[in-house]
Amino acid sequence: MLASLALSFALLACAQEPARPPTAAEVLAPWQGQWRGELELWQRDGVARRVPMELHVQPVSASEWTWTIVYGAPSDRQERRYALRAKDGGALEIDERNGIVLPLQRFAQRFFSRFSVGTSELLARYELVGEGELLYEMISAGGAEAGKTGGAGETPEVVTAPVCGFQRALLRRAAERSPQPEARPSTGEPPAKKG
Repeated sequence: MLASLALSFALLACAQEPARPPTAAEVLAPWQGQWRGELELWQRDGVARRVPMELHVQPVSASEWTWTIVYGAPSDRQERRYALRAKDGGALEIDERNGIVLPLQRFAQRFFSRFSVGTSELLARYELVGEGELLYEMISAGGAEAGKTGGAGETPEVVTAPVCGFQRALLRRAAERSPQPEARPSTGEPPAKKG
């Protein structure tokens, strides 16, 4: 009887459809909204500067979302109005709308993007870390101090690059503003018609 029950469960498990990968809309649903916090710009000795930061993620179509990054206070606000696009096969990319398109790789609730600008290598990380919290980090490495080591015999050559910059922000989802109900008299009576 026990063997028959085990065989039945095994057959049911084998007969089920393979798991469907999530759609881009399903992946990005928890990311949607306006996120606000403070960006810390680090140097080797600690935080050198702090600036307000926001990330706005909203659907535009079935395959595109806003990915707007805002830096600074209202008096010196800088907006970067990028687009986040879903590609065939589940790949994502950030289009900076200036000819630069950065691939974005997903690992569970984390997104990574690695790219080079001049002699610097950059690694950006976005991660949902808690209820209503998003962690952003950017590490930059390289420059004139990059070096090489190894490369003798069977040992592969390794290119080294010192980390020269680090940015970090813990962003919190901004409360959604709901429409305010129309003010009514305290008696509960509807307002009188003007005529």
